[in-house]
Amino acid sequence: MADKTFDGLKSRLGELFVEMDRKFTLEMGGSALDVDIFAQIAEGEADLEQLEELLFKLRRTPHTVHTTASTQHAVVRAMIGQGAGEEHLQHLLRMLEDHTNYGLFLDKYTAVLLLDKLVEEGRRPEGARVASQLMFQEEDWVTAGALGNVACWRYLLVRCDQPWSVEDVEAEEEEDPEDVFRVRVKEGPPHFGMVPNNYHDDHFDLREPEKIFGKTIWYLNRLDSDSLSKSLTFLGLALWGKIDQALELDLPEVVEEVAEEILKVSNKDAVVKKLNGAAKVNLDVDVELLKKCSELLAGEEKGIVEEQKQFYVQWNEERMEKINAANEKLKRKVELDNIVYEKEQLSKEEERLFFFDNQVELDQEKEKKLTAWKKTFPRKSWPGTKDHFNHPKWHKTPGKEIKTPRWEKREAKKGPAK
Repeated sequence: MADKTFDGLKSRLGELFVEMDRKFTLEMGGSALDVDIFAQIAEGEADLEQLEELLFKLRRTPHTVHTTASTQHAVVRAMIGQGAGEEHLQHLLRMLEDHTNYGLFLDKYTAVLLLDKLVEEGRRPEGARVASQLMFQEEDWVTAGALGNVACWRYLLVRCDQPWSVEDVEAEEEEDPEDVFRVRVKEGPPHFGMVPNNYHDDHFDLREPEKIFGKTIWYLNRLDSDSLSKSLTFLGLALWGKIDQALELDLPEVVEEVAEEILKVSNKDAVVKKLNGAAKVNLDVDVELLKKCSELLAGEEKGIVEEQKQFYVQWNEERMEKINAANEKLKRKVELDNIVYEKEQLSKEEERLFFFDNQVELDQEKEKKLTAWKKTFPRKSWPGTKDHFNHPKWHKTPGKEIKTPRWEKREAKKGPAK
């Protein structure tokens, strides 16, 4: 239910990008409203690449505070739309994980849409990475959380064979032990020669895929009390490295399939004892998680769709209000510029028409300026200048040196010998 108002701009989207890029680059300006409009229209491969660049540049201007929810929603939908490919999906994941440089966040609808797409297509690492964004954003969307659980469990089974991200594979392929690269360390960014802050918040500072993955599983199951959720909570804490916290959990029952995965992560005596002390539950984890997803979608799908339709109407109205306000502001600026220009023209015309009437005054003003300028000259009675060059020492006499030697001056000063 996207706004069709800007469909006429599709043929001129390249020109629009050039103008916006010029504003961002040369004028350090740009507008969050322009980026929002661009995001509503972008479809093709080139458009999506330009959209990513515009988000990056907008994030570096003060206008980033005006980025709307409709912009982020449109970006996610465009990056998985008809004109998008494998490369754009990887770019979308990278943008979602780099909040500082792109400021892109999932909403309830795009989270469900993206997770459903990845689960259906069997994109296991990508699905787990999207699920981790629910944990980072600290969202408690039940349906998205259920889909995230399915994505995480399926990735758990293949994580040894499939890396967390494409960048990890490329780094391994490019690494050559025979190549030695020496890099000079400069006192520049990110620390600028200062001692870095070594504080680790165990959330946004998480970089290890296994810890991110483990905290995601823990986060998505921490509030439920059934045996499967409790077992997955224990598994998530183990992957996260919080074994002591996991051992404190009340675990009367444990799912056998999950217990096997827990022992692959940690086989400490305390962990083995904890699992042996719990009653074993035999069930198919994947089937149970999918069943939970189906039940939640059946109950919430209609509500999510209706809510999103209302958001579309609200976003379109807010966008048109901003466009009208921007047009009024531009119109006032043009009118003020025209007034200033007309005043300058009238002033020049008045000077031309009354030139001869004011000629006497202009001549008097000229004389005053000339007199004031002459007063800045040195006075004729300036010390040491009057008749200075009429002194005999400057007039050469034949057979006589103009300058008296210093030794003669010295002897004359001493006087005759005593």
